[in-house]
Amino acid sequence: MFNQLSLGTPNESLLTRISELEKSLKEARERIQCSRQQLKNLKAHGKQKVVKLLGDPDSPNYKTGFRSSFHILWKGYKEVFELRSVSETKEHQYSEALYWIATWSPPVKLSPPSCFLCEAEPGTIDTSEGPMGEFCYKLFGEPR
Repeated sequence: MFNQLSLGTPNESLLTRISELEKSLKEARERIQCSRQQLKNLKAHGKQKVVKLLGDPDSPNYKTGFRSSFHILWKGYKEVFELRSVSETKEHQYSEALYWIATWSPPVKLSPPSCFLCEAEPGTIDTSEGPMGEFCYKLFGEPR
């Protein structure tokens, strides 16, 4: 057997065994779940995404919409990755999961209302005149 290997002729049983081991290793890697830190990071990215859509956690828009927003986000996540729970996310799915969260957009409009002055940025600051964007608020201050 050693002579066969040194001459460069393929040893079918050895090649078959290597192939089987590679397949087993791949299957084992696909079963490894994300670490606690990775799961914590996924959830933090999810929260950042919802805050980006709804505005500051102290805003009325966030306070009224965060529960449904998180539900919609994680329900979609579990459907896409075919999971019963976010904590079942596999390690090999981690990068793809982060990308999915970053590019996720809700099927319904969750965004805060537009700034009443410029209508270009989200109105995340409540004023007596209506929602105001951070830039406009810094520029003009509280309306009178």
